[in-house]
Formats: sequence, C-alpha cells, structure tokens
Amino acid sequence: MEKKKVLIGVIAYDGVAIEALEDYFVLFHELGKKHNDKYQFFLKVMSRREQFRCRNLLVEIGMGLEADYMWQLDEDMVIPRDTFGKLVEVLESAPDIGVVGALYTQRDDPHHPVLMRGSKFPDGRWFTEYHAYYQLPGGPMDVAVAGGGCFLFRMESFKEMIEPYFWSDGITGTDVQICLRLREMGWRVVCHTGAIVGHVGSGNVWYPSNVPNEILVVDKEKERLAQDAETLLGLDIIKVEDTAMRLAPLIERRWYTNKRDTQVEVNQFYMEPEIQELNLYKGIMYHAFSKDGYQGYRWLAKILARRPGVVPDRKEPLMALDYGCGVSLAGAILQRAGYRVMLADLPTKAFEFGVNRLKPRDMWRLDPSEGLPKQVPDLRFSIVAVMDVIEHLKDPEPVVRMLAGLLEPNGILFTNAHTADFMGASQGCPQHIKTIDAKRLQEIFKDCGLRQTDIDQALIKEV
Repeated sequence: MEKKKVLIGVIAYDGVAIEALEDYFVLFHELGKKHNDKYQFFLKVMSRREQFRCRNLLVEIGMGLEADYMWQLDEDMVIPRDTFGKLVEVLESAPDIGVVGALYTQRDDPHHPVLMRGSKFPDGRWFTEYHAYYQLPGGPMDVAVAGGGCFLFRMESFKEMIEPYFWSDGITGTDVQICLRLREMGWRVVCHTGAIVGHVGSGNVWYPSNVPNEILVVDKEKERLAQDAETLLGLDIIKVEDTAMRLAPLIERRWYTNKRDTQVEVNQFYMEPEIQELNLYKGIMYHAFSKDGYQGYRWLAKILARRPGVVPDRKEPLMALDYGCGVSLAGAILQRAGYRVMLADLPTKAFEFGVNRLKPRDMWRLDPSEGLPKQVPDLRFSIVAVMDVIEHLKDPEPVVRMLAGLLEPNGILFTNAHTADFMGASQGCPQHIKTIDAKRLQEIFKDCGLRQTDIDQALIKEV
C-alpha cells in the first residue's frame, strides 16, 4: 500500500527556542515509529516574522511534495503524542472535511479551551467564546472556526483556492480567515474536542477529570448569566458587546459634564438612563465572558467550599450580602453554596436584572440621594461580598466600616479592592475614582477587626 505523504510544518515567529525544537523532534521521532506503515512524514521548521508568510510557504512546499495532508503547528504548543492519530482518523472519516483542529487552551489561567462562535461584529471581528470542558463532547464537532495552533489540513482543499491562501487584514487572525475560506468553498471545519493541546509555559492543562471544583462553579454561573441575558432580556452576546462598545464613549463625556465632588453626584451619574444601559451590558459582558476578574470569583467559590451556607442543626441557611452587586455573579455563586443572599445596589437596570434572575428574599435598594446609607439592615451576615465596588466610592472608609459592622463574628469580608490594580481616570476610566490606596485599606481593615486569611481577597472578622 502506497504511503500517504504528510508535511509537518512548525511555524516559529521571529525565531524558535531550542527546547521547543527538542520537544518536537522527540514527538516526530515517536510519530514516525508509530505511523510509519501508513504515512511518510516530511518536516519543515519555518521562521518568519509574519505568521501568514509561514503558512503560505508551507502550503507551497506541501504542493511541491504532492503531500496528502499538512500538519501546521505553532512552535509554542504542547502536543500529546496521540494527537496526530486522533486528528488524521477524523480527517479520513469523511471526504468533505477540509481541516481538523485540536482543542487548544488559553495561555492564561484558567486555561479554558478555545472555540469560536459563528458570529461576527459589524467591523469584522470574531467573538471568541471559551467553553468549559464539561460542555464539550470529547470527540469531533463541526465548528465555525478552530484555533490555528494545531491544524491538520487536507491538501486537496487548497487546489482550487486563489493565492494567497492565508493573509492578514489586521482584524481577523489567520485561523479565522482560513476556516471561513474553506467553509465558503464547501469544506467542513472540525475541532476534535478530545485532542487537547496547551501552550509552553502556561501551566497546567485541565482535563474533565481534574478541573478544580471552584472553576466548575464559576464557569456554570458565568454560563447561567449569559443564558439569563438571553432569556430575560432577549439579548445575544453579539448585541451585548456591540451595544457596550457603542455606548462606551459616553462614560468620559458624561462624567466630566458635571462635577463629581460628592458620592451623591457620583450616584447621579450611575442613575442616568444611558449609563444604566451601558453598565447593564458591560456587567453581563465582563462577568459572563471576560477573563478579567475571574480569579477573584474562583477564590470566592473556594472559600464557600469550606464555608457552605447550609449548616447542620440550623434551620435557616446562613446570610450573605452582595453589596454593589450589579448583575450579581457573586450573589449567584453564594446562592449556589446554599446562602440566603441579600442583593444591595443603586436601583439601576443592572440591579433589577440581578434581582429578576436570582429572585432573592432580601433586597436593599440604596438611595441615590444618600452618600452613605442612613438605614442599614437589621441583620448580620456570614459573608459580605464587595466586588468591583470600592474603587467607585468617593470616600470608601465609612462604607468599609459599615460593612464590617454587618458581619457576624468570624464572618468573611470578600473584596478585591486591596489586591487589584484598578485603572484610574487618567487611563480613560474616570468612574474608577481610586481615592484610597491598598495600604490605607489594609489599615482600615485592621482597625475594623478584620484579619487577612490564606486567600488574599478574604478577610475574617475576629471575635
């Protein structure tokens, strides 16, 4: 039986690390031993500053070899040794499959797998959606776009394609662009969700069997938030992002229209109808899809695994407060842990959406005409979450002291204010007032009887 020719092209942008080559050469040696009966392998390491030039040259080399398949790999990928076998099995299962991609994971924690939705914005950008592992089938699935770090192409798919095969237009990446071209020509694009690859230096690659529980909790609540936006508001994520981008320039313009010297004046800004709409869309976008702030909610879920809201021999669940909740991702995570959650915020669209989706027994609508709430609940809380709030306050100290006073003994104040490097007005984010620094916050916490725990964002109220 005549062997099929496979060109393996390693794409190195502006040079390649010797340890990456060593890893790949070991992989290719094992590959040749395992598949030598069916395939003849050819290896080319290509180094160019522009990614699309590497990819085009590899296609031309593959045509010159009369190769059947071309396996394009970025030089910073971590490729398990069974990856080629999985990909080629799918490619040979149907003659209309033009390319099979592995499921590659984000470089940054939490290393989510990357798939792309079949939607784009008016300016041509594609939206990248991060699917949690438990949502994926663990086998091949047709997709709009797969990530280009590990692509196995059928060379026949390039024969009728007009050169250049790959290009860069400054908006879409080469992976998006080539998948769209192939689909327009009638070829299928498939991602093998059971062939999982990572990036060099990115830490662990999490598989379904070893995803930490706090990651699953946060992922599920982020997914629920996106679903609630669709079912309760009739919004898909493309409309949310597009509207948020359209309204974003209003922030600076509106902020500087009036003086914002007091917290009441700041509150008035958040009550403006268009700012309410923007913050609703931004809140959904930020909490449902953005990686920013993810670690904080993961830590919250980790704390709650130790301190569930349902306690033996206690009839009622423990109380928790999500202060400045907005669309309330924190409140949802607290509810999932069994807490009876009170939501507190200005009566904006984001707050009402949070109330509508979580349906809490307890609500605290803050009065926009008050700088500091004059009436506080006659309740004590086991946990008070204050996420992405303190940097919006003109005078955070009395609010911190008020919230510390609402904690039960050994209660937890959970906040990211003293750990995050918040943007200030000089960076185009004027509503992040940042009138207090982390050192002063730590002093206030200590004065309120709050002690740092082993998790940076969690402080416990000492008895």
